[in-house]
Amino acid sequence: MHDPASPTPNSSEPAGTVSYEVAFETVGRVSAWYSREILAERRSPAPDTARLERLIVQYRESVQDQARLKEVGGEEMARINARYAARWQELQGPEA
Repeated sequence: MHDPASPTPNSSEPAGTVSYEVAFETVGRVSAWYSREILAERRSPAPDTARLERLIVQYRESVQDQARLKEVGGEEMARINARYAARWQELQGPEA
């Protein structure tokens, strides 16, 4: 499986850059995770309101970052992609 934090093999892009599509997918994967967790927390018989609030803030931030991808240059896109690739790894925990 391709690691979105690294350039595609045989890519014409210089090292340290990522395509819009790769960054969009990376951020979207994290947004989807937050969305699922928000839904699960809301459906919980005893929702943790503090966790729910944190998830909502993080979800909104990820949606805003994903929208910003259209406006940023290659270096900023690579930074956003790297940040969300690292966050994805954190969200998956040690078993990922």
